[in-house]
Amino acid sequence: MANWKDREMCEPHLNEDEDENPFISGGAFWEVTFRTSWTALQGDEESDTFEARRLLAGENAVGFLLDYFHKESGPHALEYATGQTQYIGQTYQTINCQEYHEVFNPPNLEFPTGIPLNLPSGAEEGYYIPGMGSNDSDTGHHLESGPQGKLLFHVKISKNYIDSFSMVDEQLQDMQGESPFAIVLKLKSLQDDIIVLTDEILPYYKERMKQSETDGFEFNVDLDAIGKEMKKFPKTIGDYLRKVTPYVCDWDPFEIGIDTAFDDRLEIGFNGDLTISYVAAAADPARLSSDQEGTDPGEPLPEADRWVAVPSRVGIKCLNMTVPFDNARMINFLMRMYSMTDEQPGT
Repeated sequence: MANWKDREMCEPHLNEDEDENPFISGGAFWEVTFRTSWTALQGDEESDTFEARRLLAGENAVGFLLDYFHKESGPHALEYATGQTQYIGQTYQTINCQEYHEVFNPPNLEFPTGIPLNLPSGAEEGYYIPGMGSNDSDTGHHLESGPQGKLLFHVKISKNYIDSFSMVDEQLQDMQGESPFAIVLKLKSLQDDIIVLTDEILPYYKERMKQSETDGFEFNVDLDAIGKEMKKFPKTIGDYLRKVTPYVCDWDPFEIGIDTAFDDRLEIGFNGDLTISYVAAAADPARLSSDQEGTDPGEPLPEADRWVAVPSRVGIKCLNMTVPFDNARMINFLMRMYSMTDEQPGT
């Protein structure tokens, strides 16, 4: 609990400690550091009490997590998965999920409750904020310092509750022939390959550009900025895999994100405008042999020489809007990474 204020709101934390679980159903639960738009514990209106704000924060956190895992019961899950939204220009997609409450509960609305969320029944039983109980002396809120400091809430959400809902349909039927470009990333070495690109190859080209500039050539490109953004790809991909793995296809090996112990592959298909069309994850065939080794003495191990990829479109629209996948120039560099290094792409 001591670290909840330091967590990013976009990265829900899975807690499997039964002693800290406040729910009757038991099991693991999600912890969300929910950052609101409020700069005080309560408002000027009589109805805008701290308790009302805490209740609203809890409901928003449940809605956020349902949307985050692309549950069809989420307030905006369909828009989140497909990109179709009525809040053009200001959605949690474009701001990368980090100000969900700011968008749907603007501070200047006539009513302090903001835009009502269409939550499924029983949502109030799906979350708990420390301090809500009559005999609970824990503190589940924090007001950041400074005049613009935001009010944070430590929201615990039952994993069983979130898991009980189905996901938004993937709609893969129209995928054939739609992706003219694709790249297969070797996840095991992705971090190292990008470091080679950013720390060795880009500086080389930077020096060559400087030499050419003395001959009168001009370049409108900031390779230092490109290198900084390129280094964000592994984390973004790892976060995406952790988010969708428990709920989509057969991606169990990717539950921890990128695992450098195995030679896993990730195919990303792109549309003509370099937006993502689909993602297909393929676990290292050696995982199957490793899992079955010694379980049935005398039985031959399966051949471990093929990567089997399962395509998915869950969360693709959101991934398209996530740094650095929201930048076509970064996508160009990612697709050319293996041609600029000594590494070969996956197959």
